Amino acid sequence: MGNEIIIAIIGGVVTILVGLITALASYKGAISGAKIQIQKNEEELEQKRIKEREEREKKEKKDLEYRAEIIENFIDHEIKDNFKAIRTKAFEENFLESSLSQDGSYIYFNYNFLRFSEFEKAKYELIKSKSERISEVLTIYDAFKNMVSCKGDIKKLSNGEYKKLKEGYRLCLQRFNE
Repeated sequence: MGNEIIIAIIGGVVTILVGLITALASYKGAISGAKIQIQKNEEELEQKRIKEREEREKKEKKDLEYRAEIIENFIDHEIKDNFKAIRTKAFEENFLESSLSQDGSYIYFNYNFLRFSEFEKAKYELIKSKSERISEVLTIYDAFKNMVSCKGDIKKLSNGEYKKLKEGYRLCLQRFNE
């Protein structure tokens, strides 16, 4: 019986060792598999966040473009109304394309009807929109404001202001194809 007990003990020890090795390998495999799954889940989450951020940015950009379009529409109407109020054939025929200075002019603009309310309300939003037409709008409104500052009498403008007036006036003609 002594040999049988030794064989049984050795068999039991071997069985326990094999069990421990199997358990250890299973544990390491499970840990490794869990790490891989966690990493995969994190990558999927990051991709989902990136996609949601891109969609949100796309929507925000579309909203900004829509607001800019509406603002430009209101400003276009105000510019057109202002231009109709100041437009004179005498200025267009005698001074717009000539090199004559404002000093020798007898042109008086009816500046009393010029409005700036839409521009004043929307100028900061307009700048945010990064529209290509911003510089045109600013040039046109500078011309309008120069008319108001000289109270319609262009003799009172400096040469620089007069050139800005002519440039803004030309832009209005181009803008409204007149």
